[in-house]
Amino acid sequence: MKRILLSVVFAATASLFSFQLSYAQEPTPAVGDYGAVASGNWSSLSTWKQWDGTGWNTTPTGGPGSSKQVFILTGTTLTYDVASQNCKNLIVESGATFKSDSTLPCPSSSL
Repeated sequence: MKRILLSVVFAATASLFSFQLSYAQEPTPAVGDYGAVASGNWSSLSTWKQWDGTGWNTTPTGGPGSSKQVFILTGTTLTYDVASQNCKNLIVESGATFKSDSTLPCPSSSL
């Protein structure tokens, strides 16, 4: 089994918290899942592409929903700037950064 180490950085109001978590097996995207392919805000559609079965090739018409996984891809920084948009799972790849001043957007996150 492939093991990966993930670093997640949350920007809190007064300080930064750093978490390192690991997977027993690397998660894989399903068709329709969202990938942050560019650094930016959660609310910006230009930040996202959707998995089409072979790659992050589909331009979405809206943000991730509660039935979709969100992958923050290596080399990108995603800032959670919306009040109430959830996702199924939040996967932060090694070398990616997630920032939020609020609670996690995915209550059942597997970071």
